[in-house]
Amino acid sequence: MGVGDYQTLKLLYSQPLNSKKVKNNKIKIKLTEITNIEVENENEAEAICKQIIEHKHVMIKAATPGCGKSYICEKLPSLGYTPLFICPTNKLVLKYEEAGIDTVTIHKFFNIQIEGIADKKMAKFDRTPFDSFVFDEVYFNDMKILSMIRTFVKTNKDTVIIGTGDSKQLRPVVEITNQNIDYDTYMDCCMAQIFDYEIFLKINKRVTTDRDRETLNEILEYCEKKDGINQLIANTLLNDSVFRCLRRLTIHLDI
Repeated sequence: MGVGDYQTLKLLYSQPLNSKKVKNNKIKIKLTEITNIEVENENEAEAICKQIIEHKHVMIKAATPGCGKSYICEKLPSLGYTPLFICPTNKLVLKYEEAGIDTVTIHKFFNIQIEGIADKKMAKFDRTPFDSFVFDEVYFNDMKILSMIRTFVKTNKDTVIIGTGDSKQLRPVVEITNQNIDYDTYMDCCMAQIFDYEIFLKINKRVTTDRDRETLNEILEYCEKKDGINQLIANTLLNDSVFRCLRRLTIHLDI
């Protein structure tokens, strides 16, 4: 060992390190909030549609399936608009095509190549015939597509863009996050970063009487329990419309 090496070692180890552990303060991250639009009458779909047009970027959520999220969006043509319904699945696309509504899959809309499905690059989708866009069942999309939706919304500030869906439905095939957090809260925050406003529908339109609606509302608390709804369906005589709503809830909740 040379003199220079010895001097270096002496400099490094001659003095003990005086240090102490200090815990970092947790950083409080403020949740992104979305502005709620009050609806006077949920049965006036066209009036709600006018509110959406006024606010431009609106997310429509509902307490249960059958509250009329998509039905409201279908009123856009009667107000002079040419909407395009953008769906996460081919099944939804077929549903709207049968009803004579312009529709496309989200992959085709954003020209997303599905690996292993086709060799050629997907042709760019022509959006010019449409002046409004409905991202139906938007919660079903993964984070990559949600990011693309956000970019599309932010770059089209004067265009009517609507999202429909809720976090109680089936989750995307690709896991949204690997963090141990509340999924509903996380997804609601994601939607708040995409849309500026929110409409929340409470009245189920598939049940036809007030008594049926009351019955449905009383048993919503079972939605969070794995066997609650199934037990009700198996052991209770319910109106057929209530039964169908409950069965849809079991599918959406993956029970």
